[in-house]
Amino acid sequence: MFASVLHDASSVKPAFCAELVFTRSARATDKRSSTDVTAKTVAQGLSTTMRALRSSLRLIALGKGALSLSSTRGAAQLSVKSETQMERLGGIFGATAANGFTICLSGDLGAGKTVFSRGFLRAASGDSRMRVTSPTYLLDNAYDSRDGLPGDLVVHHMDLYRLAGDVGDAYVLDLDRTLAECCCLVEWPDRLEQEPAAALGVEIRLDGACRRVTVDAVSLSEDHPWRAATEELLREGEALLGEEDDEE
Repeated sequence: MFASVLHDASSVKPAFCAELVFTRSARATDKRSSTDVTAKTVAQGLSTTMRALRSSLRLIALGKGALSLSSTRGAAQLSVKSETQMERLGGIFGATAANGFTICLSGDLGAGKTVFSRGFLRAASGDSRMRVTSPTYLLDNAYDSRDGLPGDLVVHHMDLYRLAGDVGDAYVLDLDRTLAECCCLVEWPDRLEQEPAAALGVEIRLDGACRRVTVDAVSLSEDHPWRAATEELLREGEALLGEEDDEE
């Protein structure tokens, strides 16, 4: 589960004061002059008060905007309790897979990165029984229309754990072209000299019998479908993943 702290901008009270200076005429008989001076001073004081009020309201409005940006910055934390839920999490993003999209999968060894990828590919293909294996020894498993993916969609599932992090690794994998032209699931992206930019970040950590998952879409554009999906996760949490286990 993840917790969010809600801030009520309405609790920010504008602090302002206005000093109204009332003058009295030196001559008690000149009541008209005294009244005119007093009215003018009151008007000036009210004008100062209204300027302060408008300024305070602008600060409150800016505060609301800052709170809104903070609460929807594009990252969600989840507690995933089963492989079924992990597959469903991957499927949320696989449903809108497209060439040029990238997910960087990081975290603990054996935490469920390949399970996430399996759910992703099954959702992308529409085949709930699609066979998806770990690419640990091959470095890269590629899937296309022959595997049931629609149209010209090509998904590369990479496991870079065994790489040394040398400059030549990206060249061997033809990574620049692959990232630009295909959809990529990259396990252990930290093995690369430079991690892919504009990628969805998914970090999976062991947490007892559960998995603590952080989904970060902060580097994606505002109109990216995976950013919208992440913000939905931020709002709804684990409820989007359904029950822990379903019989198939």
